[in-house]
Amino acid sequence: MGRVEPAGQEKMSKILTDFAEPMIKSAKGEAKIREIIALAVVAWNISLSREWAQMPKTLAYIASLSPEMREMLAMLLERRNRVYPTVRRLIMDYEVVRETGAYRLNVASVNFDAKLPPPA
Repeated sequence: MGRVEPAGQEKMSKILTDFAEPMIKSAKGEAKIREIIALAVVAWNISLSREWAQMPKTLAYIASLSPEMREMLAMLLERRNRVYPTVRRLIMDYEVVRETGAYRLNVASVNFDAKLPPPA
């Protein structure tokens, strides 16, 4: 994941970290942090397209969430649309890297408005 962000654009790893921060602050343990980041990625991507939000894989994922995580998903979707309405980048891949006492994200993203095939 050695990509460089286009000139003038904030790094998507920073945006995703800031986006998920309110939920991460209350997380207990590494597994919960990773679960919240995965949820934040799903929330981010489905907020870009109603079509993607209605895909069977997405619907199955949402159905598998606990009530607590569904509530968190709703909060993330609201936050995404309120705080980042003009950031139209699709998260293609991400990696959570544990560092001494902290976590760092590596994120690969593309401009969502570019012609991309729908996910499989």
